Amino acid sequence: MSNENSANNDPLHNLDELLEKAEDYTEEKINLLKLKAARHTANMASGIAFSLLFYSILVMAIILLNIGLALWVGQWLNNSVYGFFILAAVYLLLAFILKAFRKPQIENGIKNNIIQKIFSGNGTQDN
Repeated sequence: MSNENSANNDPLHNLDELLEKAEDYTEEKINLLKLKAARHTANMASGIAFSLLFYSILVMAIILLNIGLALWVGQWLNNSVYGFFILAAVYLLLAFILKAFRKPQIENGIKNNIIQKIFSGNGTQDN
């Protein structure tokens, strides 16, 4: 029993235990950080994949609507080519107006949205 007491009182024995626990803690902390990084990366990747799919479908729908609208305008003017030219002119006008007056606000909104998604983990909270 005196050997047990002397082992518990031995400062080197306590130091070894402490170093071993510190090493275990460090390994667990690294593993936790890896898991958090993996979760964050998976959230970002799934968000990007969903956005790509959603906006691809949306763009296809808008294209089809525009073709229909151009054909309708062309039918109204008795020449389908005129409908496409008129619609193209309207979109060019909108693009120039957008570029001239709203560029900084749109860019800042997109930047802020991206930064928010990066630091929020795409809506999840890191504990």
